[in-house]
Amino acid sequence: MKNLKQYFAAAVVVCALLLAMPSTAFATDGQRMPDSYFDDAVFVGDSISLKLRNYVYKQRAGDPGFLGSAQFLTVGGLGSGNVQLPITADSLHPVYNGEKMMLEDSVAASGAKKVYIMFGMNDIVPYGIDGAIENLDVLIGKILEKSPDVQIAVQSVTPILQNRQQKNLNNPNILLYNEQLEALCDARGYDFLDIGALMRDENGALIYEYCADAPGLGMHLSDAACVPWIEYLRTHPLSSGADLLTPASEEDAGQAVDPLLSRPDDFAEEQVDEPAGESFESGLKQPPQKRDPNRRLNAR
Repeated sequence: MKNLKQYFAAAVVVCALLLAMPSTAFATDGQRMPDSYFDDAVFVGDSISLKLRNYVYKQRAGDPGFLGSAQFLTVGGLGSGNVQLPITADSLHPVYNGEKMMLEDSVAASGAKKVYIMFGMNDIVPYGIDGAIENLDVLIGKILEKSPDVQIAVQSVTPILQNRQQKNLNNPNILLYNEQLEALCDARGYDFLDIGALMRDENGALIYEYCADAPGLGMHLSDAACVPWIEYLRTHPLSSGADLLTPASEEDAGQAVDPLLSRPDDFAEEQVDEPAGESFESGLKQPPQKRDPNRRLNAR
């Protein structure tokens, strides 16, 4: 009986300690995180993530703590390929504290511990699906070299309106790309956040109410789309740690995929254009360095 009482007392103490711990210490999927969870987060991406930034900033006008102190490195037309090109006066690299930097440097300068990445809309056409995935793999490796303690979350690409799909930038290809994103995350130990699934209708296309440019490209998001996106982020705390893989080999680090090596011929002509005012530029100004075509991902 004495041992039973001691066991019960110990259990009570443990429960009390758990209740006193911050919610982030034992969060699981589905538990809603406070906005302060994003104080050390940075969001990286193209015009889709730029919309999220604009929405968050608009909400902060009335609620300064909305999504915590999350920062944004987002530019219309940005991709995992062109962001690895050298910085020039008209390159698309994000500006941080008034200075245009390579992405891995701006992430490090931000001091973020959680990096939410969404790339692909500007990569599928110039690189093909496989090349776009490999570019992203190399890019994340560069980020981890400069910021080895960050958690990496890769967000799936959102769909396009059914009637605005293009020859190669279409919902079946976006879905295939997202499947390979998830496989990359499984191999590397990153978190995979399926934002695209939130935005799909029964046909796999972008929900009409979530589209801000239905007469145009049919891919950019409305304020309504940002509501479930942010709620998903709040209910999916990251589980990935800092012990993550670097790129497959040292000689591959720093080399983006040459589009001529990684895309079929029918990917060459298609372009994506941004609506006016969003500083968009699709594709690459100059070819990146060539890679070893025999390179493969190394599973951890």
